[in-house]
Amino acid sequence: MDQSARDRVVWVTARRGKNLDMTPSPRRLLAVTAATAALLAATWAPGAVASAPTPDVGTTAAAPQQTVAVSPATVERRAYTRTQRTTRANALLNTTQATFQAAKNRTKTGIDATFNWSDDGCSAPAGGAGYSDRFRNACERHDFGYRNMGWGYYTSKNLALSSTSATKDRIDSIFLADMRRTCGTSSGCLSAAQVFYAAVRKAGQAQTSFYKGECQPGYLCLFDDDNYQDRRVRLTASEDDMKDISFGDKTSSVRNTSGVAWRIYDDAGYSDRSVCVVRNGFSTNLDEFDFGDKTSSARRYTGSGCP
Repeated sequence: MDQSARDRVVWVTARRGKNLDMTPSPRRLLAVTAATAALLAATWAPGAVASAPTPDVGTTAAAPQQTVAVSPATVERRAYTRTQRTTRANALLNTTQATFQAAKNRTKTGIDATFNWSDDGCSAPAGGAGYSDRFRNACERHDFGYRNMGWGYYTSKNLALSSTSATKDRIDSIFLADMRRTCGTSSGCLSAAQVFYAAVRKAGQAQTSFYKGECQPGYLCLFDDDNYQDRRVRLTASEDDMKDISFGDKTSSVRNTSGVAWRIYDDAGYSDRSVCVVRNGFSTNLDEFDFGDKTSSARRYTGSGCP
């Protein structure tokens, strides 16, 4: 079978809210219309609200009459700009641990009421048993960083103020520094702090809780698990061997916000089977196309479709 017969082009359609098999051939084609791309962009943007779908041509639909109640918390949140919230969040991350804890423990008013202050304690990774209580405050500040600067693992108040790899690295470094200050000169405690730090740097849930499927405009985003979960890599240029970035044969879902098409390949060097991910294309589960955990290289094109 020649190369073109083996290629599968992934398109997406919002019509009736499901993927459609567009041809009787072995290829599965999913299409992204301009209207769909706009809808998807609105849906994925932090804080955006997607509009209702347009009725099919030739039909009529009465405009729904809805009364939307806006909570006082929402009104208060809208009173502050994204820049103001980012500045305040950074101040809370950069201040002393004692000052942060005081802010966390008091009744929230003003801009502090717009943040997600929840935490899930301080679970000890393997090799760090016995230090959860000692590192509790450090863990709480780390959770604050992920749930406000990152996309957030939980659904409430996920501001995604700066959900970049650089910000995640900084929050993880603050976590390590907080733990080390707690340890003082205790060698056992310092060793445990390093174990906790390594866990948030590499663990799947730590990656998911920060990014949670986010793919900011300008990237081809590859995710380790279905539905844009677990580890993520973002590409802006062709990559001839995914092993060079520790992501060989890992991709299970993909989102393309780069503005151009990409082709992902089964083998390094842009060879063997391939799947074209068109502009604004995505797949929540590449197993659907027999391509889960297969991607070994990725090529960027200049147009909206693959040649």
